[in-house]
Amino acid sequence: MLDSRLNSSWWALRLTYGLVPVVAGLDKFTNLLTHWADYLSPLVPRLLGVAPSTFMHLVGVVEIAAGILVLSRLTRYGAYVVAAWLLLIALNLLTTGHSFDVAVRDVVMAVGALVLARMSEVKADVAARSSQPGSLQAARSTV
Repeated sequence: MLDSRLNSSWWALRLTYGLVPVVAGLDKFTNLLTHWADYLSPLVPRLLGVAPSTFMHLVGVVEIAAGILVLSRLTRYGAYVVAAWLLLIALNLLTTGHSFDVAVRDVVMAVGALVLARMSEVKADVAARSSQPGSLQAARSTV
């Protein structure tokens, strides 16, 4: 088991990177938090040939799926998806010519998602080692 300080940090990151994408993804259908299409580069609809609202609905579905993946037993993989997604959002924002501050924040959030992914790898390694016969944790559980 990880140190409780690391475990609580892992849970804080997991809940953040799981719930925020779900909420943001759902909001792509309601625009209660913001009008999301305002953050979309004009290049995207032109290149893909879809209306901004349609594209944002697709974005919402991806964000909801990524958040659920983080909250599932596949946290590590979900965190990598969220990190990549945030970097794509930052790239999109850079092509708009504005919202550079939001792009920088998205890059910082992507780094946090990478930290969650790496912490999840360590957590899985510790769990695997502690379940092996002869490990200190296994020895303690038999006493």
